[in-house]
Amino acid sequence: MGTGSMSDRIGGTVTIDMGYYPGGNNIEVDSKGRYYYKSDNKEVILKKEDYPIKYGPYKKLTHTLQGVGIKSIAHNGVPQTVFPDNISGWESVTVYYWSGDTNHNQPLLLELKPTTGSHSYYALNTDRNKWSTWKKDTDAAGTLRERLNKQNCKKNGAHIMDLSRRGSYQCPGCVCEWIAVSSLPVPLYNYKRFKHYISSANTSITRFKDNENDQVGLPSIKHRLYQCLQLSIL
Repeated sequence: MGTGSMSDRIGGTVTIDMGYYPGGNNIEVDSKGRYYYKSDNKEVILKKEDYPIKYGPYKKLTHTLQGVGIKSIAHNGVPQTVFPDNISGWESVTVYYWSGDTNHNQPLLLELKPTTGSHSYYALNTDRNKWSTWKKDTDAAGTLRERLNKQNCKKNGAHIMDLSRRGSYQCPGCVCEWIAVSSLPVPLYNYKRFKHYISSANTSITRFKDNENDQVGLPSIKHRLYQCLQLSIL
């Protein structure tokens, strides 16, 4: 990474590449310590944040324009389609990833912010024959985090375990993956051990919660043959 001039950011259009991230290829640092990359000899500021709290479980990457318009949007050089008819009037593009997606291969949601008015969210088309096309995320109810949970389950097979459950339940994120719970008595001790188990192969756990309370300090578990958690309760 190097240090770049800020003088070539006025006028023209650029291609936003949602596959770019701080520390990756083609990323430089300007004199103010900001990450940026160049498109058509113009610079796009790139900011990375954890979402919704520090350490995730999601990453928020915002591509901010500097007096230019958007010509097109790509992911690692591959053009992405089915955006609004006119994208040149948008001032920033934000892409959300799961923190476990270290190579940034599976963008979850795309947020487009206009110079005036409200922002819009877009999700990748689920049709595998149209993997580079996006559609407006109009059918997703709930908060942004709930939308991200749903997309993360679908794209990364990364589910949520609820430690408060004492019987089998559906993943709170996607409401499609079943998580089995069994009770295991512990002889000579006054507590029970509950085992939470996902039978699907190659699954991940994005986070743990106890009813509505997030359990912080527990790591995500990525791509195991199966997922099993044993919890001892007094």
